[in-house]
This record gives sequence, structure tokens and C-alpha cells, in this order.
Amino acid sequence: PTPNVTSTSTPNVTPTPTPNVTSTSTPNVTPTPTPNVTSTSTPNVTPTPTLTVIQESTTDSEDTVIDKEKKAKVTSIPDRAYYKNKKLKKVVIGKNVTKIGKKAFYGCKNLKKIIVKSKKLTLKNVGAKAFKGVNKKVKIKVPKSKKSKYKKIFRKRGVGKKAKIY
Repeated sequence: PTPNVTSTSTPNVTPTPTPNVTSTSTPNVTPTPTPNVTSTSTPNVTPTPTLTVIQESTTDSEDTVIDKEKKAKVTSIPDRAYYKNKKLKKVVIGKNVTKIGKKAFYGCKNLKKIIVKSKKLTLKNVGAKAFKGVNKKVKIKVPKSKKSKYKKIFRKRGVGKKAKIY
């Protein structure tokens, strides 16, 4: 015969306590600030001297930046574009350039020749210290009609007294 089972009790089980959670918020996180963007065109990237040259195009007489296979009209040189660039020796600022940013050529100790073709530069459009720290004996060729005006601009923006502006 089969035994008669009458007990229906459950085994002695101690429940596992759940941890006491008092806050459901996220930890205090400071977001990383997003840099200010002033232009929606190309990002402000410090160009490398082997890829970027400011020069006059021989085919269509427009100022261009040669960046491998891309050509674009240059109208301004951004802030700190060549900041402390030790490899830069010569720069041609084309005829369409209307603005040179703050410290654009700051600390370019080996920059010994600057050719300016633009007649559109003003003291207001050439940033503070744009040419401070270039070679002491830099030679700067400017348009004849702008020589007096440009001499004042270059001196106020960092070019030393030993520089030749002609």
C-alpha cells in the first residue's frame, strides 16, 4: 500500500532582503562644453605646410588654397592659422583676402618673405598680433598704392622695425 501524506507545509525558507534604494537620479555629471562655431563652411583646422599653400592660381587668377585635389577661393585667413609654425618660410596673401585673423602668423620665426596682393586689408580686418614673432628681417612686398597704409598696419600688428616693407 502507498503511504498517506497529509502534510502540505512548505520548507523553511528565509527571503533575501532587497537593498534599500533611496534615489533614482543619475550621478552629478558636468557636460563637456561644445566649442563655439562661427562658420558653417569648413572647420577651423590648422593646415599643414606641405598640403596648404596660399597662392595665386595660374589658370583663373583667383586666390586658391591647394589641398591635394581641392581648390577653393580664399577670402580670409583664420585666427591662429599658422600659429608658431616653424616650417613656414614664405606666404603669398592673394588679391581676394579681406581678413587676417588674430595671431594668424604669430611666432612663425622662419617666415622671411610675405607677398601681399590684396588691396582690401584694413587695420580693423587684420587681427591683433597677426604677424608678431615672424622673422625680424622679414621682407614684405605690398601693392604700391597701399604701401604707406600697409606699413602702418603691419607695424601695429607685430612686424618689427628691422623688417623691410616695400
